Amino acid sequence: MNWDEDISGAHRDIAGSNASRIGVLAGPGTGKTALGLMRRVVRLLQEGIPGERIFLASFTRVAAADLRDKVEELDVPGAELVVARTLHGYCLGLLMKDSVFEFTHRRPRILFDHERDLMLYDIGGNFGSIYERRAMMLALEAGWAREITDAPLEPAGPADVDFESRCLLWLREHGAMTAGEVVPMAYRYLRSNPYADDHSAFAHLIVDEYQDLDRLEQSLLDLLAQDASLCVAGDDDQSIYSFRHAHPEGILTFVADAATEPHTLTECGRCPDQIVNMANSLIRNAPGRSKDDLVCLDPSSPASVTIVQWANADEEVDGVADAIACDIHMGRRKPGDVLVLTNWGASGKRIRDALVARGVDAMTFFTEDLLSSDDAERAMALLQLAVDDSDLPAPRVMLGLGGGSDGRSSAYQKLLGYSRTHHQDHRDVLERL
Repeated sequence: MNWDEDISGAHRDIAGSNASRIGVLAGPGTGKTALGLMRRVVRLLQEGIPGERIFLASFTRVAAADLRDKVEELDVPGAELVVARTLHGYCLGLLMKDSVFEFTHRRPRILFDHERDLMLYDIGGNFGSIYERRAMMLALEAGWAREITDAPLEPAGPADVDFESRCLLWLREHGAMTAGEVVPMAYRYLRSNPYADDHSAFAHLIVDEYQDLDRLEQSLLDLLAQDASLCVAGDDDQSIYSFRHAHPEGILTFVADAATEPHTLTECGRCPDQIVNMANSLIRNAPGRSKDDLVCLDPSSPASVTIVQWANADEEVDGVADAIACDIHMGRRKPGDVLVLTNWGASGKRIRDALVARGVDAMTFFTEDLLSSDDAERAMALLQLAVDDSDLPAPRVMLGLGGGSDGRSSAYQKLLGYSRTHHQDHRDVLERL
């Protein structure tokens, strides 16, 4: 397949552009990934760019996996070498290099959620419940992910400063990091080492769902693309990660920049006319929005919209599962044709289980609670120790098993206090005990 086969208009312009900065503002179903970005990858490979010099990035692991699948389907020499991953995954790989470890003096050992909660208990202090501590942790990570030039945060009070210092002390003592530190730490390393080889690792960076990235992640891409081309695609209308500090305005700023070659995709080939009109009617109410409406590529395509209300959650789960199972068993749909959206993970999991019970293949994209039992936490801790017997968060988990939700934090705080007072490693103290 030649890169420009069966494509035209904006898709061909995106794939064939030689601009150093390309911004694509693309609505849902407009073919930005399959026809614009993927054909761009094909063109670069066919022109002799080594696959390992092309970086395809997206925000979520699911989206990055989808990009990898699309690259594998290209059937172009070198496609198997294209780097397709999340920006977070790239940064973690960067931090695992010996030179970066030496610079940061930190170990890239990411805490699991249950290990992070143990840390939040162990730091002590008057920071409220575990829910309040988690909220403070999110706010702290949001602060780590901001640059000096960003809009200012609320002034940090003594409690915030105390909370941060206690968390960082625990993390350094246990040779660990939180997931929220990964990108800020990688960014600081790259900005502080302008001659590091990592700056020139890629000749072309292609970013999908740019609206889901936060300010620092977008700045990190600018750093990596100083000597490379940067092509980003996104849609601020589709931003759903504000709770993770996403910066959807970034795609608008990028496209409007005088140094950027802009492209806009508004023809939706995914949904029939009725669905497109409903979407337009909804998004027009967004404050400050001035973009053009989506246009249905095939206005004659049929659509069916049904609005159903159930008396309670149990009836809703059974009703949704019955309707989907009927369509699939009657051959009107395949399991992969059906998407169920919920605003609560527990509802989604119940519908998934109800579908499986009815003989329908189903999966969820929620973060699964695989480590929610003592047995699972014990197994994961043992695996960590099997890989690295110097790991410190793992024995902390082992010590807390069966000790309530705080994992015997009072006793563990005594251990840490003794170790700090006597300037001894707390693992050495444990071994003597």
